[in-house]
Amino acid sequence: MFNIKAHKNAFPLCASAMDILLHMILTFTFLYVEIEAYELPVFAPNDYLYENFKDLGKDKHSVYAEAVRRVWSEVLDVPLNSGNLDVKLEYKSKIKGKVIKDT
Repeated sequence: MFNIKAHKNAFPLCASAMDILLHMILTFTFLYVEIEAYELPVFAPNDYLYENFKDLGKDKHSVYAEAVRRVWSEVLDVPLNSGNLDVKLEYKSKIKGKVIKDT
């Protein structure tokens, strides 16, 4: 797993809300880009995870997804965002200027 953190002189990346052409233009305006890469061990779900962290979700998929989300939050030292998919789609719709629906 890898992560790219924005450098202090970089533009904020929001790939899900930015058109690819604009993204490419902004990317090529920088002479160099610094990245920090994190390689984490494989996070394989198992019975221990599901049994001891069942409060994280209703089903196994939700428990696993929330556990991975919390690991990334801790590794990257960023706060957890409690927004659900509807909130994210609303944000993306406002950025794009058109209605974006869940597919």
